[in-house]
Amino acid sequence: MFVLGFFSLLAIGALVHLVQRFLRPQLRAVDYSSMHALVTGGTKGLGRELALELARRGASVTVAARGAADVAVSPDQRFCGASCDVTSPEQVAALFAKAEAETGSVPDVLIPCAGVAIPGLFLDMELKAFNTMMNLNYFGMLNVVHEGLRRIDATPSRKGNVILISSTAALISFAGYSGYAPSKFAVRAFADALRNELACDTNRAIEVHMAYPPNMQTEGFEIENLTKPEITRQIEGSVDAMQPSTCARLILDAALHRGEYQISMDLLTSLVRMSANGVVPRSNPVMELVLAPILTVVTEIVARYFDFCVTSHSRRHNTASAADAPGFGQAPTAPLKSD
Repeated sequence: MFVLGFFSLLAIGALVHLVQRFLRPQLRAVDYSSMHALVTGGTKGLGRELALELARRGASVTVAARGAADVAVSPDQRFCGASCDVTSPEQVAALFAKAEAETGSVPDVLIPCAGVAIPGLFLDMELKAFNTMMNLNYFGMLNVVHEGLRRIDATPSRKGNVILISSTAALISFAGYSGYAPSKFAVRAFADALRNELACDTNRAIEVHMAYPPNMQTEGFEIENLTKPEITRQIEGSVDAMQPSTCARLILDAALHRGEYQISMDLLTSLVRMSANGVVPRSNPVMELVLAPILTVVTEIVARYFDFCVTSHSRRHNTASAADAPGFGQAPTAPLKSD
């Protein structure tokens, strides 16, 4: 059954690649020289690569993190760096005020990228870890978008882009991510509502985009792996993590140049996104309609595989105590990282 699922994924992947190659929308021109992007979590991981890529393309960039770093690559660019705890609405408001004062313009591209992942099995984790992830991953994002959109709304053009960073975990959740996945699913639900609200407002020209990056080769991912349960590693398998610089380029191209709402960067995330699209516009309705019956079968196989992994893991360790069994012991709290 699992072999069938594997080869089905390969066949679907080849079909998706061919169809997207010919049906993907043409890139639209973007004037980066007039753009002011604000990126939180911008000194590490994906946030840093997004800030660097925007700077390379000629945008003015405000980078916010617990410790800000200069990513300006040209003396002609306006740049602002600031330390900010995005879980504090007051600090976020001060961040936007500083960005506007130092660059002379309101940030019109909002990319809240500060985030944290603390993997662990539910009963092994302290409630503090759940609160930490929800406060930073969801409420931190909410604070930035709320303050940013209010300021964009006060400009004459009322034009901008909001690029939200969710995760593959918002589409595929399994043992070890009972804290992280809900915080990223909340980002997805918020994005769906905000997209609909702003898309129907003819007085504004604000686009909302939602990215689902997979595992990436970042410092935060290495820290995450230090406390990741054995069963979580087993389900994830040995799939290579993507480079954050690659993810950054793909996100910016899809959001700013193609205007896509849901953005996935790898085959597995793309297939699951199609299957769990929700009530939002699809990137390629014709292709996804054709693939729907196949995707239903494949996702059912994958779901049963996840359950098989957990059941097998439990049987192997049924003679060990919950405290001593690999993957079931108390996991130390991991430090914060940027997604």
